[in-house]
Amino acid sequence: ITCVASPGLSGRYWVNVTVDGDPAASASAWSFSYTLSRTPLLRAIRPAAGPPGASTAVIVGTTSALTRDCAPTNWGDSDCLGGVLFGDRLCDLPEGDVAAVVNSAYRSRWGGTTFGLNCTLPAPRANNPLLPSAVPRLGTAAFLNVTPLFEATSRGGALSVAKTAWLYTPDGLPYMYAQYPEVYDISPTAGSTAGGTRVTIRGRGFPNLDPNDLNDLNGLNGNRDTVEVLLGGAPCVVAASSYDTLVCVTSPRPAAGAAATATSAVPLSYSNTVRIGGHYPGMRGAEYEVYPLPSAEAAPGFRGLWRLNTTMRVGDAQYGGTAAVLMDRVEGLDSLAAPDAGAHCSRVKGFFVAPRAASYSFTLVADDYAQLNGTWIENGTEVKRALYNATSWNYIDNWNLNEKPRPLSLAAGQPVLLELNHCNTISRGVLQLGVRASSPDTRPNSIGEAQRLRVTTAHVPRSVAVKLLYGGRTTGSSGTTAVTAVWVSVTVDDASRFTDWRLGLSLVVEGASVTFPLAATTAEIAAAIFGALLGPSDTAAGRAAFGVRKVRQADNRTITIELGADAVVLPTLLISSARLVELPGLLPLPGPPAAAAACKWANPLLAPVAGSAAAEAYGSAASLLALGRRPGPAAPNLTALYATFNLSVQPAPALMDAAAAAVPGGTWQLTVAGGSSTTGTTATMLPYDATPDQVYDAVVSLIGAGRTTADFNPTVTVTAAVREGAYLATIWNITLPDWPVDDSTTLLPLPGPGFPADALLAVEVRRASQLPGGAVRVALGAACEWAEFRILDDPVDVVASRLASLPGLGAPERISRWYSNDTSFNLVFEHDPQTNPGDQPLLRVTDWQALVGPGASATVTTDYAGSNDQFFGPLPVDMMQLAVGAPGSIRLAVNGVPGACAHPSGLCAFGHDAAATPNVTGVSTPLLGFGAAQATAELTILGRGFERGGAGTAGGDGSGSTNSSSSSSSSSAVSVTVGGVGCEVVRSNDTSITCLLPRAVPAGLRPLAVLVPGWGYAAGAPPLLVDGTMSVTALSPPVLAFAGRTIFSVLGEGVDESGGCSALRLSLGGLACAVVACSPTALTVLYPGGVRCGLGALRTRRQAGRV
Repeated sequence: ITCVASPGLSGRYWVNVTVDGDPAASASAWSFSYTLSRTPLLRAIRPAAGPPGASTAVIVGTTSALTRDCAPTNWGDSDCLGGVLFGDRLCDLPEGDVAAVVNSAYRSRWGGTTFGLNCTLPAPRANNPLLPSAVPRLGTAAFLNVTPLFEATSRGGALSVAKTAWLYTPDGLPYMYAQYPEVYDISPTAGSTAGGTRVTIRGRGFPNLDPNDLNDLNGLNGNRDTVEVLLGGAPCVVAASSYDTLVCVTSPRPAAGAAATATSAVPLSYSNTVRIGGHYPGMRGAEYEVYPLPSAEAAPGFRGLWRLNTTMRVGDAQYGGTAAVLMDRVEGLDSLAAPDAGAHCSRVKGFFVAPRAASYSFTLVADDYAQLNGTWIENGTEVKRALYNATSWNYIDNWNLNEKPRPLSLAAGQPVLLELNHCNTISRGVLQLGVRASSPDTRPNSIGEAQRLRVTTAHVPRSVAVKLLYGGRTTGSSGTTAVTAVWVSVTVDDASRFTDWRLGLSLVVEGASVTFPLAATTAEIAAAIFGALLGPSDTAAGRAAFGVRKVRQADNRTITIELGADAVVLPTLLISSARLVELPGLLPLPGPPAAAAACKWANPLLAPVAGSAAAEAYGSAASLLALGRRPGPAAPNLTALYATFNLSVQPAPALMDAAAAAVPGGTWQLTVAGGSSTTGTTATMLPYDATPDQVYDAVVSLIGAGRTTADFNPTVTVTAAVREGAYLATIWNITLPDWPVDDSTTLLPLPGPGFPADALLAVEVRRASQLPGGAVRVALGAACEWAEFRILDDPVDVVASRLASLPGLGAPERISRWYSNDTSFNLVFEHDPQTNPGDQPLLRVTDWQALVGPGASATVTTDYAGSNDQFFGPLPVDMMQLAVGAPGSIRLAVNGVPGACAHPSGLCAFGHDAAATPNVTGVSTPLLGFGAAQATAELTILGRGFERGGAGTAGGDGSGSTNSSSSSSSSSAVSVTVGGVGCEVVRSNDTSITCLLPRAVPAGLRPLAVLVPGWGYAAGAPPLLVDGTMSVTALSPPVLAFAGRTIFSVLGEGVDESGGCSALRLSLGGLACAVVACSPTALTVLYPGGVRCGLGALRTRRQAGRV
């Protein structure tokens, strides 16, 4: 049986097989494991945007690289790739060539187990309106999600998606890839200021829309595809659209300073004709330049960033460099940046276009430093200022959401010219631009609150004490002084007991009692005993008077502790009692303080009855202690166990006979043995009186070569004339960082040339104290309900599910955890802004006694508060426009995705041009009337430019009108409408048009429109007053009920609805009736009832009094 697993939490589970639902025909096996280590993680799409048919790479992290395409198999595991979906379309993979599909995609930001899946998005090979693609919507621009399909493998399955893989539309819709439309050409490039110009846009990525269905063109037929175009800052009404050709009709040029309106997620333009910072907003994109540097010293400092693109230019012989256009996210391209060991500077320039009226705060992530400047129009004046200064480096994707720097209040569609300068002086490093936008509502990319659980311990780092021991007798004015010494030996069952802080030795020395753990260092033991006997020993005299030496015997299970003293200070060292005892070990601190007030149950019905067994069990720490305890057999009774160990006390053997205590001469060498941390030389020679700096250099050369001080920075101290049992010693104490040095790496001192034969070299290693671990219990705010989890051992999805069990708290969107400076362990819970929006109650630690580590305790703090504000980091290029040198760039969006200009000139522009605009200078009469038998009325229009249409003129591809009621003698002839009713042209020339207006035109003040094919509407056309005769031809129904309300229709012609239906009055038998709908030929009327049986006179009139 081969099956596909359902989603599940990390852990081990039974596998149960049942045949035909028969319990008797079943089997079980142990076990199947859900594990995050075998869950593919989609980390990024690079690039994250492109036109139809573009190539991209899907960056995925998993436990093993793929080796082949999927093939039929009967049994076993298979590392294979079934396909990659972008939206609901397969991305094209080179068949049979896995090497061309899969490549290593290592970046430190993504981790070491990453690879890229290379594929090409589908697109129509050619467009044929008569033979549309067999795949609907193929190649149409859209925001897409991405799904690699891993099949027939336990190292595959459904993916989880890293937070860094998501981008967001201005409305907060998450997506992974933007397939954007491209514009190749526009014809004509200029048209009438009054609109009506029929413009053809050629490119790719446009949807196939029915040109005969206005509802389809406007997205009202259930068709998901929408197209919005702005030409000259005004909407262009789409008349036809296919994959590579779009036709639209222009609107009049907007008044100066007026903002165009649009319904897309990204307002298409505020004004593409306003010059800002010497540039105009273009189409999609942001300019990106890279300046390679020969060395870090060649980089301008932070105050010299202004030099980019001024005294330092891409293409200069000194700098070289590369220029590109960012099309997906405002983030440096590390493929163009310097290699790992190099340095470079980079620059980004483009217009940010505000998607809606809001307050915007820009922020940066930069390695190593950067500055963002902005230029915009405020109250008619150009303003330029620094928006953000990043003077020190930061990790990529590590946004500081606590800050809101220099907010800008922008109108919808308002452009801001952004110029971002950045330099990186060492290793690989790029910049990122983000923006925080105020929002009244919660959206998927609103800022979810981040809370940090911090577990701290009294951490002791790993240290190595290198000791040079020599004769312990001292020589003074009274002669040579003898030494008093005694041995205490302990033999245990296992050598690991000597690092267990629970094994203690209790002694009575000269009548003074002292107890200490055997895991303590010789200095700590000496201080404890000397303090019990004579008081503090932290003086030169005290350090020379008494000391302890620990010697591990050859069997490794016996330690001898040698107590030695200057006989003048302590003539005897009588040990009257010695026994092994159990100590508490390194325990957590006492429990957390009680809440200021009694907790409250979120659901009182679930509260256990006070004093009951359930209440006692609920408050008990038994389950928490069980959760924090490592698996294995129950701990033995240590007191009874320690009683079985061998313990002996005896005088020390005869010491070496040194006539004096002179410090020995000669040399010694420091070597390294074992472990994986050896990186440099194998031995270093040192003098007997080596300084701390000399020992430091030796340690770095042995195990720290090739690392910076930020990675490896030991500390070295030296103390001379310290008593170690019966000896005096010079001790070099070396404190090592917990990483990158592993515990099996040992520093060893060996005698060198001239080293005295009667001296000794010894080393004492103290391992770092245990890092934080174990389990905690937390509650939400003042609630009583708690959740418990292991801070280190429970997978993050299990921790998330435990937290989600708390009333009022959803599963966190993301959990991250790490050690900090070897003294604390951190778990950061990033709340989902949709399940827990805004500012949230703080998690509260209710119990931490199951934590592991010396003096462990736990607290919860807020990293940053939740907010409805949206955060775009990095900023999608959907909200950016290239800075170009000429005005009038068009703006086009398909399904909300802004388009790019692919014209060779880099400029796709259209302008309203007075020279391309026909003009009306007068009409034969401003008042049109109809006699009783008159079917038409003659109208003469005077002006110029009425014969510009036809073949050979710009844009002469047909009439610009989209109104089916318009009429003209031919597709290339001028047409006239009054109030939307066609006026039949009987004669025309370049300066005059005569037409016949039918009686069907509605009465009232009606607009006059003159359309010249290829150019658009004529400017200056005045409205005309039509003096029509209102007449009624029928009523439906003709008979109305006396009681109750009835809707009936009045049919006729000449109805003046220009003032709206509320301006019309109708009465029946003297009773007023409400007009609920109206048109030039019909009224829909509500009859309230009340007219007696018989005939009623119907009267209609306009509110202004005209009959």
